Amino acid sequence: PMVVAGASAAAIAEGSRTGLSTCVSGLLFLATLPLSSILAAMPPCTTSFVLIFVGVSMFAEAAHIAWDDPIAAVPAFLCIICQPFLFSIADGIYV
Repeated sequence: PMVVAGASAAAIAEGSRTGLSTCVSGLLFLATLPLSSILAAMPPCTTSFVLIFVGVSMFAEAAHIAWDDPIAAVPAFLCIICQPFLFSIADGIYV
């Protein structure tokens, strides 16, 4: 199975070369588990701005795709189009 982890991608982009950053991310995730009941009580409209911001910042990276090169453009286009229609980032990447 494929695991899409934003924490790993962010760590690699910032220069992480070991698994220590993944361990720190996991520990921080475990530290926030007691807050899960408080976060679950929040209405969905409170998270909509964050989701929109993340989507726009992810889509901003599409400007760096070589759209004139079909070898790079076709797979990127399929991933961008398939992810929302398949309701899964991992399934969209598998295409």
